Amino acid sequence: MTEGSTPPLSRRVVLVADDEDAIVRMVTTILSGAGLGAIVVKNGIEGFEKYRQSREQICLVLSDVVMPNGGGLEMAQKILDFDPSARI
Repeated sequence: MTEGSTPPLSRRVVLVADDEDAIVRMVTTILSGAGLGAIVVKNGIEGFEKYRQSREQICLVLSDVVMPNGGGLEMAQKILDFDPSARI
């Protein structure tokens, strides 16, 4: 996919990992306005599991860095180990 191109219809979901509800609401509203869906998780452990289960749908991972039960950096490394082509 080139910069500025639209993800394929099968990959129009963003994995959002954040433990703050206000931020999740804001991000999901913005994504919805852009025609993208969201899978929301509260920590890095959940984030990796959701990515592993749904990677065919996910076009991007957007994450907080500091979260309980696995921060964003640890989650990103696990995702990249699992799928080096992941966009985080």
